[in-house]
Amino acid sequence: MELNKYKITSASTPGYMMVVYQDSHLKSILNEFKPPLTEVQLNYILRIIPDDHAQIVSNIVSISKGKLSVEPVKAIGEEPAANIQDIPVNDKIAIFCELYEQAEGIKYKITAAEVGKIKALAITAEDLRFVLEAYFPCHEWFAKTKSVGNFVRYFNEVRAIAHARPRRKGFKLPYSHEYYVALSMMDKRDYHIFLKENGYEFVPSGGKGGQWVLKSNLTK
Repeated sequence: MELNKYKITSASTPGYMMVVYQDSHLKSILNEFKPPLTEVQLNYILRIIPDDHAQIVSNIVSISKGKLSVEPVKAIGEEPAANIQDIPVNDKIAIFCELYEQAEGIKYKITAAEVGKIKALAITAEDLRFVLEAYFPCHEWFAKTKSVGNFVRYFNEVRAIAHARPRRKGFKLPYSHEYYVALSMMDKRDYHIFLKENGYEFVPSGGKGGQWVLKSNLTK
């Protein structure tokens, strides 16, 4: 598992924002700017953080026109699989069978060989569900056969597809500022995308704050 870490700083604001990528995909965001960023500033930075770590330096520098700087932090390197909070094999099987039945309408019969294959896949329950939710609707040639063996064999390909889309966590509509401020940095970023997909636009007010408003209401 390869981790890449980047530090975003601003000449005008003390502190920094740390962005971590796992296997080239955005994993976490830590906001350590002091004093806290205004909502306008925070929205701006979250909007220009890319999903692919190879684009973060060019994105941040070019879009911010030099107002923000970004530098890679000491490489974390390869983390051993033992560091992953691996779940018991029975839990992996239960999650796979649950989502298989939801997608295919029938129960899945697992073989002894497949038990060994999925046992060797070190993964958390959250990540397993996340990748499987991309696997079952996937129509790529490598995912046409829906089985434990096929899923484990093409896990990296399916995981890439899963991470190509932002995680959805049942975000609420209509927009609520109280709900928004309680979200984590990663969820705020995904919530921005969710709001835009549902016809919202961020409208700054007073220089520091603002609110998300339906575009249809802006024309009234």
